[in-house]
Amino acid sequence: MSRTVPNVSSIRQDIEKISKANPGVDNILGVNNARIVKVTGGAGESNTASSAGGDVSLVLTKSAVDLPFRGITAGTNVTLASTASAVVINAAGAAGESNTASSAGGDVSLVLTKSAVDLPFRGISAGSNITLASTATAVEINASGGGSSVTRYIADSTSGEEIEVIATGTGITASRTGNVVSFVLPGGGVELLGARIRILGANLVSGAMVIDSGFGDTGYANMWPPVVQAWREDTQALLAITTTLSSSDYDQTTVNNLNATATNLVRVTFS
Repeated sequence: MSRTVPNVSSIRQDIEKISKANPGVDNILGVNNARIVKVTGGAGESNTASSAGGDVSLVLTKSAVDLPFRGITAGTNVTLASTASAVVINAAGAAGESNTASSAGGDVSLVLTKSAVDLPFRGISAGSNITLASTATAVEINASGGGSSVTRYIADSTSGEEIEVIATGTGITASRTGNVVSFVLPGGGVELLGARIRILGANLVSGAMVIDSGFGDTGYANMWPPVVQAWREDTQALLAITTTLSSSDYDQTTVNNLNATATNLVRVTFS
């Protein structure tokens, strides 16, 4: 009985061809002279994966030799499509409104020209005697100072007679001595604008009453008498009075032709 023995050189050449065609593959059988031996290839790389940036990572924890990644799911108003090399993410739904702004009225507009998608508005600055304060829903504008108010009050009331003053503030006092009605100003910018005087005819001197404004005016430029009207209280008849400005005391004006037997109502306006 006979058998054919393979050529060892030929087997070695075949194994080398297989090894070259499969680099790094373990368990390739080789031939060393006439012996057949097991050839083991080198180990491969131990790879990992990581995110280089972005808000959400797609990389999951490596599992043995597997590198898993998160898939992508379409949320509200989003659609997904895949190509050979990319994932396409599209936003669904209608486009937003193209808005503008305008003033509905008023003397000055707060609206400025639209810039791209921005709708700018003028801010509000505080000028003289103005203060600004903001709340969650409003801007509060307050005025301080810079103006004067008018007030009226009784400065003297005695024995059926009365002196009411009209002024820019309080603190003015008034009194009657004989037939002279005098005013005293408190200073501090308080001005006497006018007065209403109720005086008994018995306290007049020959039907005359003297008004002393207390202004302290001096010089010819201040020789301006007040505007005076008078009438009888009982009949409400207007009296034909005349006025005379003192040539020595420009604060004093004499009202003539009042009624000496009745109560007189006198209205005085200072210019």
